[in-house]
Amino acid sequence: MIKSYKSIYVQMVMSFVSGVLLLTIPNKLISLLGIKQTEEIWIYGIGLMALTLCFYYYQMAKTTDKKVVMGTVYGRLFFTMTIAILAIIGKAPLIFLPLQIFEFSLAIWGWRETKQH
Repeated sequence: MIKSYKSIYVQMVMSFVSGVLLLTIPNKLISLLGIKQTEEIWIYGIGLMALTLCFYYYQMAKTTDKKVVMGTVYGRLFFTMTIAILAIIGKAPLIFLPLQIFEFSLAIWGWRETKQH
């Protein structure tokens, strides 16, 4: 494993766990986040997208191209800031804020790792 990209492996594990939980016990997971339970298909689609991201994260973690890794950093920062803003303006549950702080720290970790090489 290339040391500078461990943060992407951690991101991949988070994405994998989220995807598996959303595909197997979606209502238990989303109820913990303050979201109403659903029987609609969209929740399974989100789980499938999370699992699909694992393939991309795995390939990105193995690369030695800093531009590719920085692409994940920018994407994760954009996602984090968007979810945080939605929580702040009341469109998403406030419990999302601590989750986004963790996500933000992973993105910063990835950015710092690229600067070390």
